Amino acid sequence: MFTSTTLRATFTRHHLLLARLGWATICLLILSMIAASLPHLYVDIGNEWQVNEARAAAMRLFSTRAAYHTTIISLRLITLAIFILTALFLAWRKWDDWFVLYVSTTLLMFGYFFGMNFDIDAMRYPRWLAQNFPAIRALVPSLIAINMVLVFYLFPNGRFTPRWLIWFIIPAILFILTFMGEAFYYGTPWTPLLENGVGWLLQALNLGPDRWFYLFAATLLGTVLIGLISQLVRFQHMPPGSARQQIKWVILGLATLPLFPLLQTFFFYLSPIDDSSQQFISLILSIILPLAIPLTIAFSMLRYRLWEVDVWINRTVVYGGLTAVILTLYGLSVGLLSSLIPNNSSQLIPFIALTAAALTAE
Repeated sequence: MFTSTTLRATFTRHHLLLARLGWATICLLILSMIAASLPHLYVDIGNEWQVNEARAAAMRLFSTRAAYHTTIISLRLITLAIFILTALFLAWRKWDDWFVLYVSTTLLMFGYFFGMNFDIDAMRYPRWLAQNFPAIRALVPSLIAINMVLVFYLFPNGRFTPRWLIWFIIPAILFILTFMGEAFYYGTPWTPLLENGVGWLLQALNLGPDRWFYLFAATLLGTVLIGLISQLVRFQHMPPGSARQQIKWVILGLATLPLFPLLQTFFFYLSPIDDSSQQFISLILSIILPLAIPLTIAFSMLRYRLWEVDVWINRTVVYGGLTAVILTLYGLSVGLLSSLIPNNSSQLIPFIALTAAALTAE
């Protein structure tokens, strides 16, 4: 005979099993996307719009275009490595906690987005997957956007606080999915459905198709900001203690996502610097600042035992932080190395720098 306790235990076990399967699926997907993207990374960086817009300003600092591109690649590989390693470490240490697995999954997706390619149209997938499951082109960007929103509402325990926020999130997520469908599925069998669904929405809002993206960006940013505000309100009402300290630094790290574009827009509006310099500053900061998320999570685990991660990991985290610092220094100096290495070997520079940094960290 099943009691209520048995039913709850069964539900929790199934819940955890689904979380583990979801984590493994996303992990394999992201790792396969990284493997598909690495051989084309140098070409993709050269074709990226912001890299091109910032080139005029970058050429004042770098001797060659190859040195500039190599520096951007190095910084992104460092960002990718820190996100991925933090995600894998979380899964390894807290395999029995579904919410930590969710955070690990989010870090995996953020790692690819911030570390490989900001342009969702240029994301690369394994050939067999793209051919047999073309919907993956909309699914992955949708998951990244949705997780970018949900992590602000679910941290640190996987619960909405206050509960009514879930009714605010549902329409926002539906809108994100609608936008992703509109962006990726035109010219497919889904086109008539999307034309009917998106068409009436654009007509109701009196928006042209060219403003569709701006509406999506405003919705995404606004939803994230509301989530950040809810985190700050929750933090203010928490009693002093370890739990308050555990989430303080992570909230600060998460705040870089919505606050950076707002502060950047305000600063550039008042700044007299030219457009190319603005794009260069924005490009560098958009790669480096997201590192605040995995680094604050690591610090909270080290200092305050976030999610009750065992204390014995202190040495691991310290060494990991030291390695991250060394890798960052190598990423910033790799542009100088490129002037000493022939251009036809420029693609090897990031890997040489990373290898040397890893050996130094030892």
